[in-house]
Amino acid sequence: MTYDCIVLPGGGVDLNGSPSAWVFLSCGTTHHPPVLNKNSFPINEATVSAAYLIERNIPSNKILIENWSLDTI
Repeated sequence: MTYDCIVLPGGGVDLNGSPSAWVFLSCGTTHHPPVLNKNSFPINEATVSAAYLIERNIPSNKILIENWSLDTI
């Protein structure tokens, strides 16, 4: 079986396979300021996740980093 793409949303699931309580409880709340690197640029989940995949030999040209969204809900 081959795929054109894989979508990996954040937020997590609980032991029953349902969206985690964090996903439900975070609805309508404000976001915290982003974590910054030593050069004062934001460190986002998409970039960290891409680095994780590259470290595990996933070719970087097969990874699309979508880092504009503020929420996956």
